[in-house]
Amino acid sequence: MTSLANSQPGILFTLARADAYGQGFEYRPDDFVGANNSVTRYHPHQLYGSLTEGRYTDDTQMSLAVAE
Repeated sequence: MTSLANSQPGILFTLARADAYGQGFEYRPDDFVGANNSVTRYHPHQLYGSLTEGRYTDDTQMSLAVAE
């Protein structure tokens, strides 16, 4: 039996979640990432003000396009 995480939709969903979470850490200093990367809350990025919690990035859009 295939779990959702190992199915194609599950893999894409996991990719989107990880991308949305990780964008808050892009180009941030190592000390910020080390102090805040606990996967307990979303950290908005000062460069991407329009990307609020629950949004996905262009990286996810490109991955979905390739998957199609």
